[in-house]
Parts: sequence; structure tokens; C-alpha cells
Amino acid sequence: MNNFVIPPHKRSDVIEFAIRDLEFAAKYLPKEPSKAGRLTKYSAFGILSRVYLSMAGLTDNGEYTGSNLVTDYNRGTRNAYYLDLSRKAALKVVNESAYKLLDNYGDLFTYEHNNNSESLFSLQWVAGHPDATGWGSNNPQQAFFAWESMITNDGAAWGNATYASYNLVSEYDPQDRERRHATICTYGEFYPELCKAQGGYTYGVTTGGYKEKCNIKKWVNGSLADNGVNQKQSSGLMTTMIRLAEVYLNLAEATLGNNASTTDETALLYFNKVRERAGMTPKESVTYEDLRYERRIELALEGQYWYDLVRRAYYKQQEVVNYMNNQDRNASYVYDETEPTQYAKKADATPGTVSTATINSLLLPLPDTDTSKNPLLKGDPVDYTFTEAKITDLYE
Repeated sequence: MNNFVIPPHKRSDVIEFAIRDLEFAAKYLPKEPSKAGRLTKYSAFGILSRVYLSMAGLTDNGEYTGSNLVTDYNRGTRNAYYLDLSRKAALKVVNESAYKLLDNYGDLFTYEHNNNSESLFSLQWVAGHPDATGWGSNNPQQAFFAWESMITNDGAAWGNATYASYNLVSEYDPQDRERRHATICTYGEFYPELCKAQGGYTYGVTTGGYKEKCNIKKWVNGSLADNGVNQKQSSGLMTTMIRLAEVYLNLAEATLGNNASTTDETALLYFNKVRERAGMTPKESVTYEDLRYERRIELALEGQYWYDLVRRAYYKQQEVVNYMNNQDRNASYVYDETEPTQYAKKADATPGTVSTATINSLLLPLPDTDTSKNPLLKGDPVDYTFTEAKITDLYE
């Protein structure tokens, strides 16, 4: 790029650019991966099922033209054209690909199941290579989440103060033990894959002092002695970008569309596949709240929930702002076995320590370093000129 001093482009054009790239990939990538971890056309269709849902919230009346943008972010409905495309993209994955859910939810986050049958796209890391153990040179995620050094056995365990919010802890349905066990640590949970030489690890028992927090378990899978792979700041775990369970949920969301609920047979089938894998009772109909819960819990700590809320705010903005202001942010909690979720709120946040969410909270500010190099970023967005022909025959 020779000139980076250019005006910003419209948000909708950025999403349209992504859609066109993904549609091109969906047309020309192979149906089968050339080797483990390689992308396929169904990887692209899976991401399209997600991105179309965003475009459905930003546009109105059919295909994006550059001008059919919504101005009322509280109108309560989405563009049916892109909802239908999201459903079609998800069905491409469901009906044509060889991807399938793993039997055990917790296996998704283990080295043994890297590039598994559910993974449509994962970042590929060198698998715990001893020559790639410098600061941030590989996948250091375990170092940031592991709560004590005996977990990693290498001194890189900085996650003691990084633990689940009370809002997340209290969200779990008491029946949802399998996903909770694999996602966050709760008092008394036993993890045989950790500290194997000591007979496993029981949270809050092997080492005391963990009754007022629930540390992060997802992406933490032990030491080199435990699995023969993990090195310091180099866990060897692939980073999930999209997996089949999300595509199933995207299918259900697109089918729900602008309705209060759906009993569509196909949507229910795949929505309930996700629930039943987790040991949850199947639903007979699906509402937005059902989807919100399922996405939050199924994909917890996989980087999706914030974007789910932003996408919802494209057409129910005030609802999302109200939701953020009622999350018990910074509330403390304590283990209490008499509670359905086994935890009780100890105290609300200290007054003045939590900001009030507004519509401006839904956007990140532009960094000063960027605007100082390119002052045009402070101006109004302009149209992007698309020069390539758009793919038109994906769903025929």
C-alpha cells in the first residue's frame, strides 16, 4: 500500500468486502481439505452464515446496494434477504460437508483433538515446540489462563486474577454441568488431565483458596509432563475461529428470523444436537433467549459473545444497552452449595468502579496513533468502489 492517508469506508462496505471474499472462497476452495487444518469451501460457508447475520441487521429491503442502510437501530427486525442467505450458507455445511460434532464437548479443547471433525477453521500453531518458547512466539493462551504454576509446571501461569464474572457463573443452567466443567473451574471439580503425577487436580481442594472465584479451564490442558506437548508459552492447542456447533446455531437464528419463536423441524434438529451433546434437555421451540443462552454457553471464551451483542444492537440497540447495564459487572461471589448454580453473589461492585453503558460503548474509539498518522480517519466514511465481479451462483 503506497498511500495510507485515505478516508475511512462505511461499516457496511467493510462487511460487504468480507462477504465477497468469503463468497469467492466458497466457490473456489476445495470440498475436502488437502491436509489436516486446511480450509475448505465449507469453512467459508460457515463464516458466511455468521457474517450474513450481521448484514441482515445493517441493511433493509434486499441485497446491499450501498444505500439501503437502516437508520433506526431499535426497529426490531432484520433484512429477510440476508437471513435467508445465512440459512442457505449453514445448510450448505450441514447437507454437503463431512464435518460432524465431537461426541464429548470437553475434547474440543485438548491437544489430542486438534483439527477435529467439528473444526471448520482453526489457527494452526506449532505444537508445543521447544524452539518456539519465547515471549508470544507461539500460542501462550494457557499461560494467561492457568491459575497456578503447578498447572503448567514451568512458571508461566498468570491467570489467578483472570476468572469468570458472576454474570457468567450465574448464567449456567444447573443441568449444564458438562460445558461448565470444560469452560470454568468450580469448587470441587476434578480434572484428571492436570497434575497427573499427583493423581489429578481438584479445584479448590488440591490447593485451597478458590471459593471466591471460578478460574478459566477452557484452553488450559496441563504441563509437558501431563501431555508430552505443552512447552512454556507454547500450548500446542489450535485456536478455534469457527466450528460446526456455531453453524448449527446460526442456522437456528437465521430460521428464527424476525419471529418470536420457531418450531421449524430443521432448526430444532440442529439446535438440539448442540444441547444434547452437552447433556441438556432438547427444546420443542426456539426463541431469541434460547439462542442467546446457547451461544453464550456453547461458545464461552471463544471470542463470540461480544459480537453477538453488537449484532443484536443493529436492530435492538436499547435492549442491548439495558442488558449491559444489568450484568452485575464487578460483583463478587462465593461458593454456596445451596444455590442452584453453587455460587451466591457476595456484594455488588463498589460504587463508581463500573461505568454506565451507552450506545457509544458498542464501538471502540480510533487509536490516537492511527489518527495522528492518518487524520482523514476522523472524517466521515466514504463509499468503497468494488471493481471485481460478485459471485452470483453459490446457492443455485
